[in-house]
Amino acid sequence: MEVPMQQLADQLARIEREVRAMRRELARLDRPPVWSALPLASMTASEAALAWADKGLWRESFGQVLVAQAITGQPLGATEIQRRLAQEGLGANELSQSLIAARDD
Repeated sequence: MEVPMQQLADQLARIEREVRAMRRELARLDRPPVWSALPLASMTASEAALAWADKGLWRESFGQVLVAQAITGQPLGATEIQRRLAQEGLGANELSQSLIAARDD
């Protein structure tokens, strides 16, 4: 059975797009892990254990992770999350209530 030339050209174009996407993904994977550049990565175990209390260090480190992963935007507040859950017909449950309570503390 003979395949039309246009169909072959379309398949080739699709394969080339997929190969380009795979190459981009491989290039991204070749980068050193994000956490290797963070201050916590160079700490000893005891220093890292003490650093848990240092919210400034954690905010800085997590901010660097967000930047490295190109994650932008602001976190949603509890009220907005509740509104969106209600909009989707999802009521409050024990998990969501405990998360909201922990956030408000």
